[in-house]
Amino acid sequence: MDTLRVSLIIIGILIIGAIYLWGRRQVDSDDQSLKISSPFSWLNLFERFKLSLPKWEQSVTEDVKSVNEELTEEDLADVKSIVAERKQVISKSDDVTLIVELTSDQIAPAGEQLFVPITIIARHGRKFTGENIKYAIEECGFYLDRSGVFYLDVKDQQGFQQKLLGLANIVEPGTFDEEKLCTFDSPGLVLYLHLPAPIEARDAFSTLIEKGRELSALLSGDMCDETRSILTNQTISHLKEKVEAYRFKQKMTQIKNNRK
Repeated sequence: MDTLRVSLIIIGILIIGAIYLWGRRQVDSDDQSLKISSPFSWLNLFERFKLSLPKWEQSVTEDVKSVNEELTEEDLADVKSIVAERKQVISKSDDVTLIVELTSDQIAPAGEQLFVPITIIARHGRKFTGENIKYAIEECGFYLDRSGVFYLDVKDQQGFQQKLLGLANIVEPGTFDEEKLCTFDSPGLVLYLHLPAPIEARDAFSTLIEKGRELSALLSGDMCDETRSILTNQTISHLKEKVEAYRFKQKMTQIKNNRK
């Protein structure tokens, strides 16, 4: 009887070992097939069990399929409409400066120059409508230039009308289309001053802040700095310091030129 029991135990151990090895081989085989398959092949599990994919997963699946399938004309039209809707809001200070430079057609004399941009941002994630923008800029004395940018003119020392402030769209490429202004909307605007200006730098800066406050009030928006942070009195003082530093450099340059 003891011999029989030992034999049965050995046979049982061998059977369990065989089952384990067979199962291990199946796991390794499945693992290998997953490694050589598409990175998104796991998504097929949803289809296998007839589960609905989340919207963002569906978009990923469609994007992967589009790599291996030719796009029809209808597909290309859909892609263009999607791209047109995905407008990126400018949020970095470097990008705001780029918008200013691209939309400014003012040519300053050689020497020290300074861009002073501020932003007018719609509150609570809303957008300014084209009609509201048009009303606000007309009330503040701006006009739409051929370049697609709003400008505010002032008289220089000789009595000629010169551009002082520019007002661009915070969304690339920064311009406005007069024909589409009634159906247009935007999350924000970029109001900027380009020094040297047709009038004295301090007066120009004061006009910038004044018009920024007027536009913010008319549009029910927030006046912010180039990083879209609320423009506080401390921030305004900091911008004043930049303007004062610019004026000092300008005066020093004039003194050096007079001595030559």
